[in-house]
Amino acid sequence: MTGSCGACGGPIESGGGPGRTASYCSQACRQRAYRERRRTGGVPPARELLSDLGDRPGRVRLAPGTAFHADVEGLTTRFAQLRRLGGFVGSPG
Repeated sequence: MTGSCGACGGPIESGGGPGRTASYCSQACRQRAYRERRRTGGVPPARELLSDLGDRPGRVRLAPGTAFHADVEGLTTRFAQLRRLGGFVGSPG
């Protein structure tokens, strides 16, 4: 055994070959650690995202098309962050 898994703490078997040593005992643990890092990295709390949006959606200009496109692009990042945050919260019940 080389060490313990970074996700579950289980033992990691040594591969015996050259190269880097493993950090996780399985692909599932590696994916779990990746999801955890992604979940907590860079997404502000929902309240902060909503207050940042404020009344901006109501001020989107519908014409001309270039103005509409620019206004929507300005909102895209915050809505994507809200969508990601909602996916991590899960469904009620």
